[in-house]
Amino acid sequence: MSTTEFASGEQSSGAANLRSIRKEHLLRNFDLKVIILISGCERSAARLLRGEPLSGADVGQLNMANHAARHLGYLPLFDLSGKAPSITQDTKAVLREVL
Repeated sequence: MSTTEFASGEQSSGAANLRSIRKEHLLRNFDLKVIILISGCERSAARLLRGEPLSGADVGQLNMANHAARHLGYLPLFDLSGKAPSITQDTKAVLREVL
């Protein structure tokens, strides 16, 4: 795999080409397992699914998962923009299936 780097302030036109993890395809579950493995967010995601509070370390892992997802061509898995992290609408059912 290759990465694309952009100068400061420059945006990728490929951001619009990111796909949802919800859309099933041959490698989707494998990709999701890789994202969870490299970010170390399995416990954090499971806590979110159960509605439990998260620590700052958990949020860091979820942020890493979002970064890995974007790198693999997916939309973010977790919404970290509010006070409390949450799982994006498209991701909840798939995470339950994989975790």
